[in-house]
Amino acid sequence: MSHLLQIVPSLDPNSGVASHARKLAQALVAHTGLPSRFLVCDPGASTAGEAAVSTLSARAAELLAASLGSSDDPVLLHYSNYGYERRGCPRWLVDGLEAWRGAAARSRLLTAFHELYATGLPWQSSFWLSPLQRRLAARTRELSDGAVTSLERYEAALREWAPTKPVRTLPVFSTVGEPAEPAPLDQRRPAMVVFGSAGLRARAYRGTALAILRACLAMGIEAVLDVGPGDAAPPSIGSVPVRRLGHLPEAEVSGLLGDSRAGFVAYPAAFVPKSTVFAAYCAHRLVPVCSWPSANGVGPEGHWWDPDRTAQPQTWQALADSAHEWYQGHTLAQHAALYASLLQ
Repeated sequence: MSHLLQIVPSLDPNSGVASHARKLAQALVAHTGLPSRFLVCDPGASTAGEAAVSTLSARAAELLAASLGSSDDPVLLHYSNYGYERRGCPRWLVDGLEAWRGAAARSRLLTAFHELYATGLPWQSSFWLSPLQRRLAARTRELSDGAVTSLERYEAALREWAPTKPVRTLPVFSTVGEPAEPAPLDQRRPAMVVFGSAGLRARAYRGTALAILRACLAMGIEAVLDVGPGDAAPPSIGSVPVRRLGHLPEAEVSGLLGDSRAGFVAYPAAFVPKSTVFAAYCAHRLVPVCSWPSANGVGPEGHWWDPDRTAQPQTWQALADSAHEWYQGHTLAQHAALYASLLQ
């Protein structure tokens, strides 16, 4: 094989899926020597100055099948249904893959299932769209030679849809670095980072501000550092000032995380293994603080603190160490090794 073709919804630097794909490409080159090309399924994307990137001129099944062609090189599809179609029903994508495979394509197709399908209440559109989303995800799984996902609940569905085809589960890796020797908490400043997309951070300030304040008071935090695009952050949370730092380069984000004592993310507990923000906190050995307005299952227990639902840990350092140790089971290098084995 000369290269891996990665199909992505976009290469927007603020997209978690895009950052995941780029980092994985770098790791595959470093650990296996396999370079990647990207096929971006966003007709409006700007790829000026981008090497080894092509863009579909329209989201159409025939264009996708033609772009994939008859090469022997393997294909990695990053499946995040809302990224390919605003209602989460990318029929054109699945039809294109089916046409390509039906034309005796010799390439191996591996799919990274970042999402499967949405659920919702009867008055929400996701409730009515869920069956179609489920069928499209199942068809994609059947077309794939192998699958990788981040949640065991996703793995169960993927095994049900194609029992004879391999599927592997690994929580996601940090897309902003993995420091070799993160400093202990007593060598860091009393700051808490709120990091991520504009929507993720807005949700934190809007729905879980009280949890942020409780964590800050318990840990002696003197400032919240807001990192990411947009201006969702308030000037303060209670008595704790918020510093808006905006979008920062990866190295600067890593430096901030490595010099702060805690990181906050508003995320359902059952889904934290798929959060690149949570992964970044664990990789940098700070205290992950995670809260959500309503209880939602369980996650990797003991590796974060929810100020609204769990008792304060005996020591903050022990919690940070537990999160960091848990992360060592799914580093970027381990992801590269897994994908390389499934692509053979």
